[in-house]
Amino acid sequence: MIDDIDVSVVIPVYNAERFIRTAISSVLSQEYVNIEVIIIDDGSTDSSGKIIQSINDDRIKYFKKENGGIVSALNFAIPKVHANIIARMDADDIMEPLRLRKQLDYMARYNLDVVGGNIKLIDENDRIIGRKKFPTNHFDIISSLPFINPLCHPATMIRTAVLKKANGYSLGTDGAEDFDLWCRLSRVCTFGSVPEDLLSYRLTSNSISQTLHLHRISLCTNSIRKNIPNAPIVFYSFSLYLSKSLAVLIYAAKYAYITKFKSFYYMISGFIRALNFSFKIHKGKNEC
Repeated sequence: MIDDIDVSVVIPVYNAERFIRTAISSVLSQEYVNIEVIIIDDGSTDSSGKIIQSINDDRIKYFKKENGGIVSALNFAIPKVHANIIARMDADDIMEPLRLRKQLDYMARYNLDVVGGNIKLIDENDRIIGRKKFPTNHFDIISSLPFINPLCHPATMIRTAVLKKANGYSLGTDGAEDFDLWCRLSRVCTFGSVPEDLLSYRLTSNSISQTLHLHRISLCTNSIRKNIPNAPIVFYSFSLYLSKSLAVLIYAAKYAYITKFKSFYYMISGFIRALNFSFKIHKGKNEC
């Protein structure tokens, strides 16, 4: 019954045929929680849709739409959820079996509106290549917003009413939609994060290159400027790119992706562009 659903898990999908079955299986295997799985196929051109529809489970609600990007897919899903709580999940990630139960308990214990969690980093072959911890309490999460993204979006749980009141995700923020949402909610919501690994977050050559896109940093910086007065904008935009550049460089070298990034020249030139970009923002030009 709809009234018995504890959590609506929202999964946007675009050409994820290699990983989608494993991702869905990890959601359906969640323990001690009643769920529905809202899957939005954002115009996939591979066999993702066929794979999803081949999974026989009444908890899955599958919708296909024309390709419009992740913000479009997420906003498409919001009116279709039945639970008071929404959990995010990407089509190539893997949930820990007790992720949702732990987040629900944590949310109730501390009366939170948004709950995150720590993550494992895995490669395309499911090898664990690292771990990432996030701030756990409201003060640390909000205080870190001008410097880092303090929550992993696919590992996040949020109250449905809060997301609806915020009118969902902001159009035009694809690639930084989560950070923009945290900034908008920072003054009116209570945040927290479970200090345990709750999700295996998959890094691929494509996802890594996207993290270095300067347009994403521009979106994040604009969100800070609009929602967090007196934040150190120049320091944020530069430090964000620097931290991501170093992380990508280490990963690329270790797992032989370095040729896909056109060697160290790509990283150095991007580093210089980020520095120039930061000072343009400081002057109010907001160009990249």
